[in-house]
Amino acid sequence: MKLRMLRAGLVAGLIALAAPYSSASADMPKVSPAVGKTLADAQKLLQATPPDYKSALDLVHQAQAAPNRTPVDDYFINQFQGQIAAHTKDDATAAASFEAVADSPLIDQDANKAALLQNALILSTVAGHYRKAVQYGDKLSAMGPLKYDVEGDLSIAYYNLKDMTRARDLAQKSVDGAKAAGAQPDPNVLLVISNAQPTAKTTRVRRKRH
Repeated sequence: MKLRMLRAGLVAGLIALAAPYSSASADMPKVSPAVGKTLADAQKLLQATPPDYKSALDLVHQAQAAPNRTPVDDYFINQFQGQIAAHTKDDATAAASFEAVADSPLIDQDANKAALLQNALILSTVAGHYRKAVQYGDKLSAMGPLKYDVEGDLSIAYYNLKDMTRARDLAQKSVDGAKAAGAQPDPNVLLVISNAQPTAKTTRVRRKRH
């Protein structure tokens, strides 16, 4: 039997974008002026109440059409495209965009590296790219202790990769961390604990939107 896990709270778990220039460290190359201006205009639309995702995406497409784009331009364009796609339930585009960011060598120069890796991990898990999610989890682990919600997403990835030992360990850590923080454990993670027991029948675990 296939067990599909609810994915409520996905967008809330994502780290919000910085402005086009502010997420780069001092030694990181800047986006080109034309692309930077277009993304700055898109950022204003995303910060509006309510956000205007359609118009912001139009500007992102305009930035993608700019001639002589640089790898730095594409790096920031993917951040914007990924965030918009996640909010508009285009999960495939959201995952592809943040994976492109996380896989770029530019991320090592980015002051927001941890936040961007977390976004990539969440969206890769939702998209079923579990090996990617584990890869990003390893990079985050090298930077410091994982947050309990990140441990929960990784437990889902390991479960679907049939590594039940790691799935159970991370799921339990996630539950314990949530309780210590005074938060409710993620029902999805509780399902991983239940279904990853040695005597449990293996079923596929995925997140989905309501």
